[in-house]
Amino acid sequence: MTSKLLMNTPNFSSPWHFSDVVLFVEGTRFHVHRSTLSMWSPVFEKMFTSEFVEKDAEEIALPGKNAKEVEVLLKIVYSHGRAQRVTGRSLTHPIPHPSSVHTK
Repeated sequence: MTSKLLMNTPNFSSPWHFSDVVLFVEGTRFHVHRSTLSMWSPVFEKMFTSEFVEKDAEEIALPGKNAKEVEVLLKIVYSHGRAQRVTGRSLTHPIPHPSSVHTK
């Protein structure tokens, strides 16, 4: 059974509510917000506030990442970390280990 909170998270496949950057993972585009990613991940915070190429990029490729795992992580982030219990029925891929994106 999919968590109601996870179901109520945005569909990241198109621009929405001031989304300002696209993450490109395995052919999938996720429309997200720099500010939200920066609050949850020191890696993204540094990427968007330092002199990295990605700072002003409209689209950022994340090679080596799994699109389903990134989607699950984004749904958790955009539920403000209140996502309900994840079960084998609602998740077919493991959630990425926090060290891969250094979430707070």
